[in-house]
Amino acid sequence: SKGIFHLIESISCLPEDYAITLTIIGAPVSDAYCRAHDVLKRLDCYIDIFPWINYIGKINSRHQYFEILTKSDIVALPSFYTSELQPLTLIEAMCLARPILISDLPQLLETVGDYPCQRVSLPLNISSMSESILGLISLSKSELYINDLQACSKSMLDRYSSKRFRSNFIQLLE
Repeated sequence: SKGIFHLIESISCLPEDYAITLTIIGAPVSDAYCRAHDVLKRLDCYIDIFPWINYIGKINSRHQYFEILTKSDIVALPSFYTSELQPLTLIEAMCLARPILISDLPQLLETVGDYPCQRVSLPLNISSMSESILGLISLSKSELYINDLQACSKSMLDRYSSKRFRSNFIQLLE
């Protein structure tokens, strides 16, 4: 339900001249759509077919996690998981001024706010997602877009700062 298999299929449809490595982080969890064991089996099949998939799984090192996010050309979460809340990876990617691809799930749209990201419509469509990925690759080469990401990342750092959360929490208790 995180849209990873749709993302894999979409990347597989891109022209071969795009040198893409899809780095997947996080351990699979069972949900209404699939059990974690079945997700891993299906992912293993994709890894056998597509050498550009780099499945890391669960990361226990914050340093390694931020290194991966910082090096990522695009951070994607085309989730259709209805209980998605505020994914920490999206928040941290915005604070690092990374280009982002998300589904138009209301919770994700609320999380990104006015951050300039690429949105794909639900239900996910492989062809339109491939076009969105190409569009984001093209946009990410634009100095204007990069400047916009950097400016927006500053507002995201403020919006999601621990000081702000603490202040809001204290106000709720008063």
